Order: sequence, then C-alpha cells, then structure tokens
Amino acid sequence: MGKLHGSGAALLRAEVASSSPHQHAPNAQPAAAPAPAAGPHAGPAPAAAPAHPPAGPPGFKGMKWKWIQEHNKQEEERKQKEDAERAAREKEEQERKQAEERAAAAAAAAAAAAAAAAEAQRKEQEAAERAAQEAAEAARRRREAEEAERARAEKEREEAARREREKEEQERKAREAAAAAAAEAKKRAPPPAPAPLLLHDDFDDAVFTALPAAPPPPPREDKPPKKAPSRPVPGDKGGAGGKGEAGPEGKAGGKDRDKDRDKDRDKDR
Repeated sequence: MGKLHGSGAALLRAEVASSSPHQHAPNAQPAAAPAPAAGPHAGPAPAAAPAHPPAGPPGFKGMKWKWIQEHNKQEEERKQKEDAERAAREKEEQERKQAEERAAAAAAAAAAAAAAAAEAQRKEQEAAERAAQEAAEAARRRREAEEAERARAEKEREEAARREREKEEQERKAREAAAAAAAEAKKRAPPPAPAPLLLHDDFDDAVFTALPAAPPPPPREDKPPKKAPSRPVPGDKGGAGGKGEAGPEGKAGGKDRDKDRDKDRDKDR
C-alpha cells in the first residue's frame, strides 16, 4: 500500500469520517482539497483530485485504495516536474552568471590589453621624442663646433695677416731708416777726389783717358772743434799761412806742405 502525500491524506481522513456509522450519508461528497501554497518555484497547478468514489457494497475499500495510489503517483510526478524545472532554472541562472563572469573577464582582459598597448605606444612615442631630441642636440653641438672651428680659423688668419702686416711695416721702416742713414751719410761724406789723368800709350799727348774713380772714403766722424789757443804756438805746421800773429816758423811750415803736395801730384802723373 502506498503512502499518502499532501491532499491525499486529507481526503482519506475525510473519507474515513464520512464512512463512520454515525456520520455516514449516502452519496455524500468529500470536502475539497486545500490548494497548495504558491511559492517562487511553484510549478503548474496540480490536477484536480478525482471525485470520491461513491459508497457502495462490499469491495468499495479496494477501489478507494486504488484511487489513493493513483493520486500519489500524480503528486510524485508533479514534484519531479517541479524539481526538474527548478534544476533547469538553476542551471540556466548558473550558466548566465558564468557567461556574465566570462564576459566580465574578457572585458577586463581586453581593457588590460588596451592599457598595455597604450602604455607601449606611449613608451614608443617617448623613445621617439627622446631620440629626436638627442639628434637635435647632437646637430646643435655639431653646428656649434663647426662655428667655433670657423671662428678659430678666421682668428688665426687675421692674426697671421696682422703679423705679416707688422713684419712688412717693420721691414719698410727698416728700409726707410737705412735709406735715411745712407742719405745722411752721403750728405756728410766729403766730395770724391778727381780722378788722375794718365797719358795713353797709343795716342799723342793731347789724348787722355780717365781711370775709374776710387771708392769714396769712409764717412768722417764728427768731432767737437778744438779750442783755439790763447796765443799762437811757434812752429805750428798745420797753419794756414800764418793767420793773425803767426811767427816765421808757421809761414815756413805752410809752404813746405804745399811743396810736398805738388811733388805727389807730379809722381801720379
């Protein structure tokens, strides 16, 4: 014999009460079974319980138990259906949550990948900007070095030109000084002595030739004039014929000097 569940037990109790010798009424209908409480997982409404079998002759008890078993079977099937629907809903909810979690994880991974790509791009851009700055700095230093080299070369050329000008100026001044000294020496030098005339062997006495002039004597040194004596010195041979009150010795000395000069001239001839 099966076990009664839910409204089946209530029907059985009502049936037993109706079959009591004190309360039995022919063709009495059992009380309606209470409706199951509605819940969040309530399934479809259970099928209406079959009508209570009417009271009858002997054999009615077996029919009642058959009806109870059928009712219990329907109740069990209803519960199994509810359990299956609840399990399907739970599975669907779990799958939905898993899908949401997977989507969130994928979104997070995509965001992380995008952030990593952006960071890599930022680093590449910074590296490119740094390389460009270094190249510009190197070019600037190279230009500065070239300008400094050009300035140094220009300064060296100007310095060499200045030294050359100074050297030429010094040489010019030296030449001018030498020319001035030569002119001054020439101005102070005595006039050259006339060249002696020699008689040529192949011609008559009237033909004479001039020999090359002798080189000029060295320039005289300017000496301070001698102080004239307070009185004439007797026997001075350098006198000019006895100026003033020169004695007889001075006159004789002057004449002797003239004679010697004439003798030398005759020898040269």
